[in-house]
This record gives sequence, C-alpha cells and structure tokens, in this order.
Amino acid sequence: MLNPHFVGWEPMYHWTDQKIRVHALYCVMALTLAGLLQREAHRAGLELSLEAIGRELSSICEVINLYAPISGKAGRFRAATTYTEPTPTSSRLAEIFRLDDCKAR
Repeated sequence: MLNPHFVGWEPMYHWTDQKIRVHALYCVMALTLAGLLQREAHRAGLELSLEAIGRELSSICEVINLYAPISGKAGRFRAATTYTEPTPTSSRLAEIFRLDDCKAR
C-alpha cells in the first residue's frame, strides 16, 4: 500500500460538489476492494502485494470467437470461448476469488 498511484485520488476532472463526492466514493470503494483482495489472498497463504495481485489478475484473458453459420444455412453464430494459459499464481487467485463463477457459459 506504499504505492500512491495504485489507487489514487487523482486525476479528478470534476468541479461540482456532487461529482467530487462521487469520485471520492469510487476511490474509497476501490481502496476497500483492493484491501479485501489482498486480505483474502493472505488468508489463503499467498503473500502478494497489491501490484502483484493486479498483475496476476490482469494476465487472465478471455477471448470469444464467433463463427458464422454453416454456408448456405441461416442461423445463429457459434461462439467458442478460450482463456489464456494461467500461471500457477493466477490459477490460485482465480480459485480464491471464485472467478470461475464469472466465466461465460
């Protein structure tokens, strides 16, 4: 939590009181979420910084390829979902944070 740029107050491009309050709320929510992620990883035995957690989670990518219907036939496009090859740490984080529940079905 020593990196002031991980979850920061700036840049803030707002001038009205209401928008500044909402911006502050988003910043506090982001900081709270980051702390909860780090705490859950710590409870599961992973001693990672917020930057490391963010880097590992950013390495998880989902690609959905759409394939046209068989030629000459009308119909819906077929979708095929693939994921990047996970690292052991990103796999463990996905398990801890139950990210499988978010996968496309």
